[in-house]
Amino acid sequence: MGTPAPAMMPMEDLEAAIAELPAKKDALREAFDSLAACSPYPLPFTWEDLDAHVSSVQSSISRRFRQLRALEAARPGSTSKNKEGANEVEEEEVEEEEEEVVVEEEEEEEVEEEEEEEVVEEEEEEEEVEEEEEEEDEEEEEEEEENDKQMKEADDYIGNQAKEDKEGGKDNKRKQDADEEAIRRTTL
Repeated sequence: MGTPAPAMMPMEDLEAAIAELPAKKDALREAFDSLAACSPYPLPFTWEDLDAHVSSVQSSISRRFRQLRALEAARPGSTSKNKEGANEVEEEEVEEEEEEVVVEEEEEEEVEEEEEEEVVEEEEEEEEVEEEEEEEDEEEEEEEEENDKQMKEADDYIGNQAKEDKEGGKDNKRKQDADEEAIRRTTL
């Protein structure tokens, strides 16, 4: 009916499951490569990112399994011949491994925080780029509006100039006619 819960699994089964992790990691790599090749969009992370995470989890699992074995051997009713000596050594090993776990968990948290900070920085950079693009678009629109305004003013000026020339032409003709009339009167 499926795999029993890890707390109920015999040590041998846990050890076998841990031994299968590298093969499962290889299968994951193949699946990732296939996904990356078929995806129409770039993936938001690389195999190196995924590999680092999986390796971290794998080392954590292995370390905790070693701790479990040491605790199992230290349990009362253990069949070891030199219980007292073995228990002391195993307790020291467990304490050392627990200290290592705490240090490694702190390091993992630092790495996760750094990764989160990088994601936030990338998002902020993307927002800045978008804002710059919007500002550039607005500037282009303003330049186009200014150019359109200048073109309209130029067209209006040219139209007014032509109108004035045309009207000025009528005035000149009237003036010429009046001058000719005055000359005719003086000659008569």
